[in-house]
This record gives sequence, structure tokens and C-alpha cells, in this order.
Amino acid sequence: MIGRRIHSGVLNSLEAPLISFLAPKIPEFVEPDHLSLLALIGAGVAGVSLASCSLSAWFLLPALLGLVANWFGDSFDGALARYRRRERPRVGFLIDRCADTSSFCLVILGLGFSPYLSLHLALMLLVAYLVNSIYGLMKLVVDGVHVIGVGGVGATEGRIFIGLWALGLQAAHLNLSAFKIQGLPAFDILCGALLAGILVLFVWRVGRDIERQKYFERAWSKAPQPLAAHAKIVPMGRRSQFERFAKSLDDVRGAGELEIKSP
Repeated sequence: MIGRRIHSGVLNSLEAPLISFLAPKIPEFVEPDHLSLLALIGAGVAGVSLASCSLSAWFLLPALLGLVANWFGDSFDGALARYRRRERPRVGFLIDRCADTSSFCLVILGLGFSPYLSLHLALMLLVAYLVNSIYGLMKLVVDGVHVIGVGGVGATEGRIFIGLWALGLQAAHLNLSAFKIQGLPAFDILCGALLAGILVLFVWRVGRDIERQKYFERAWSKAPQPLAAHAKIVPMGRRSQFERFAKSLDDVRGAGELEIKSP
């Protein structure tokens, strides 16, 4: 595994035991890569079906089934590899991230062409997702920690929200563009404000992490030169641990290599 995974989704405490229970029951001929492919196919079915809901509401059924297939493939590919002890940290990570990003793009674009969300709002949502996803990968490089999800919303929560959103609008027969403020759809204004808030939160996270890394680098720069030249650094996530390390530098001057581990 590349880095330590942290799931921030609010449903993770319910989802993790379910995955642990079902993973051993998956047939032997099913490989993790098959599940990654299933996730991608499910996202494609969901995206095309959501867009086709403009023609008939019956397309909502395959859209929901596609979301379920995407969840199953995405949630169980890595779990199956770990259970069978067939992990491929680098190849598996690349396949998983490419499948996840492509899946989200397919679903959101399909939602943008559906009657349930305007295209420009879908594109704004896609930008917000990609910005936070890229920043998550940057944190993986800097901190060695892979945080999955933002603000308690991960992939599973996102799929559930999309499915319930489409079902609710279809059942209520609501036309979101019918309510306008100064000629602009009221729902678009509300969602635009929410997405702008997400971007503000992103800027705040970046600033916070930059200040934290500045502190780490200042403390590390004070280390004895011979030790700093030969140390192997695995980034940490807690200031107190780094402070304890900095105070003990004088006691380990003769060490050949030092490793700072993530909490």
C-alpha cells in the first residue's frame, strides 16, 4: 500500500464490516482487476442512463443499478486483493485511482445531461472533485497519508446522494429551472454558493497544511548536518511527535539513519 489510508466518510463504520464479511465470499475466479473493471462499467451505465432520463424516467432504474455496480467494484477490488494477499501497491494504486476518477467523471457528466442537474452545475461539481482529489494525492506525497473523502463525504456517500437526489426529483416531479431569482434559476444560485464554499474550504486546507509543513522544515533544518544528510524521513502528521523528535536530536548524533514514522 502506498501511504496510510484514512476514510473520512460518515458511513465507513458501517461499510467496512460489510466489506470484510463479503470479501471472503467472492468466487475464486473473480480477480481484483475484474472488480475495478466492473466499477468502471457500472459508472458508464449510470452516466448514460442518467443522461437518457431526459427521454424516459425508466432509465433511472439502470442508473441506480449502475451506481450499485460501481460501489461494489470500487469497494471490493482492494479489499479482495488484501484478503488474498495479492496486493500490488503501485500497479493497484494506479488502476484504482484511474478507475475512480474516470467513474466519477462519467457519472457527473451523465447527471449534467439529465433532468436532475444542469450541465454547468455538474461541471462546477466536477472541478471541485478534481481539485480536492489532486490535493489529496499531493498530501499523499508530502504526508504519506491518503485521505479518502472530504468533510465526511466519500465515494459511497456521493453515490447514495446522487441516487436519492434523482429519485426524489423524479418522484416529486420537480422542475428545478422553474424557480428563478432575477432571471437565474434559484437552485443554480444555491448550488453555486455551496460549490464556492467548497473551494474556499480547499484554500483554507492548503494554507493550513503549508504552515504546518513550514514548521516541520524549520525544525528539521536545525538538525545536526551529518544526521540530516543521512536521515530517511517519512512525513508525520502530528506536531507533538515532531517536537519530541527535535528534542531528542542531540541524543542520537551517532546514528547512521533515522526514520520519522507517520502516526
